[in-house]
Amino acid sequence: MTRESVNYNMRQLHVLRILAGFILGLSGNFIHQMISGTTYLDIPSLKSAQYGCSPCEDPNKIRAKPCPYCGPEKMTMENDGNIIDAYKPKGMYEITRWYYFDEAYLYDIINGEPKVKLAGSYYEETHAVTQVALEYINANNMLGKKWHLVGIENGYMRTDVFRGTDYILDVAVKSVEKYESESIHTTFRVRMVHAFQEKGSSLKVTSQHVEPNIGIHIIAPVSGDDMALENFVKIFAERRSTRDKLTLVLFNGKGHFGDQSITLKPKVDELINQFPNSMINVIEAEGDYNFLVGIKEASRGVDNNDIILTLNIDMHFGQDLLKTCKLISTPQKRVYFPIAFSQYDPEIIERGMPPGKPKNINKMDINKFTGYWMHKKHNFICAYKEDLTKIVDGVLVSIESAQTTDHSKEGGTDIYNSFLSDNVEVISAVEPDLIRIYRQRSCDRRFMVDEEYNYCFKTAAEMLGSKPTLSILYLTEIALKKV
Repeated sequence: MTRESVNYNMRQLHVLRILAGFILGLSGNFIHQMISGTTYLDIPSLKSAQYGCSPCEDPNKIRAKPCPYCGPEKMTMENDGNIIDAYKPKGMYEITRWYYFDEAYLYDIINGEPKVKLAGSYYEETHAVTQVALEYINANNMLGKKWHLVGIENGYMRTDVFRGTDYILDVAVKSVEKYESESIHTTFRVRMVHAFQEKGSSLKVTSQHVEPNIGIHIIAPVSGDDMALENFVKIFAERRSTRDKLTLVLFNGKGHFGDQSITLKPKVDELINQFPNSMINVIEAEGDYNFLVGIKEASRGVDNNDIILTLNIDMHFGQDLLKTCKLISTPQKRVYFPIAFSQYDPEIIERGMPPGKPKNINKMDINKFTGYWMHKKHNFICAYKEDLTKIVDGVLVSIESAQTTDHSKEGGTDIYNSFLSDNVEVISAVEPDLIRIYRQRSCDRRFMVDEEYNYCFKTAAEMLGSKPTLSILYLTEIALKKV
């Protein structure tokens, strides 16, 4: 058999192997076997004669003009045995998904988006592993040359809680040799593991004692009706511990919610009398509803050693939230931004349930039919008084200096960004014990600027129901009209 026919057969075999790898790559078991214990570099096995260079020989031999496509098809670097094996799933619902990325985007459902731009920690991570891959390629003398990066054609990463993070990268590189064509580049597939720990290594375990004397002081700038206010106060009275307190902030402006010192003050007084031992306080703030001003005014009455938790009055919460707030918050070190679950319109939930599904489902359950996670809302804050008031004061000063207010942020986003810029760790995670109860929103142009009205209208639409639910209602309505 001639050398040319051997190369042709090897090329066909290599193409089949690549196709099989991509198909089987959907299987966690296949990926586990391919990565565990071995690091691979794969390069195309093309006929060197196509590029006018001599037949591929031993890369250690001196050639007058080395071929850019010569080299071993696969090189391995055996695992030293200290990397823990990846978790082997027992079924399809236990598979840890791989994220796909390229040079610009990460593709998956992240914060409700199917594609997010590579920025921040995602960018730093992918950039770092790309550089490691290039260094590994250049460190292999078997290739017989040095390479520089052209780009990433495909990237995959998966994090296993026991093993670490696995990466698969298709790295496009070009030789640094001057005599080689600028248009010729080679693609290597690099597989790496960033291990969390080695076998036998000790874990660093820390414990934290929750001081029982630390109280949670809930601050709720009021924006809503007396029904939502009554439900909120009753929930607090039932769930609070001995040290927990509540301050309601009423605004006496003439804006969208009216003068609350007139419309809601009688209801508040009635609730305080109804729960006399619940440590409920009420203060009045000047002007229309303002989340930041409400926090600043209410925090004056908070003990210096207490934790502040900011909430809206349409929230349902329990002791789990208050306990988590205490566990995470650390003075001058850590703050907590719980991500709440927002309930859809209960009537639309029932009317839009898919065929075969029961309509009388639990509206407080967390699933795709009942609501959504509020990833973009940062008005729920848990932090020690000194940490929070320092940030709020700074945000108010910057807003006054700019003489502008973005009504779509409601103030919480400014606080969130300021904490991120400060020397404080920010923990933001979904909180199953914090649910926004659905209530109809009134968006009145008479009391709102265009930006505020558009935000109110968008929020009201978002709270109606999921896309599949609204689609079912729409199609049902069309079908009824045709009958």
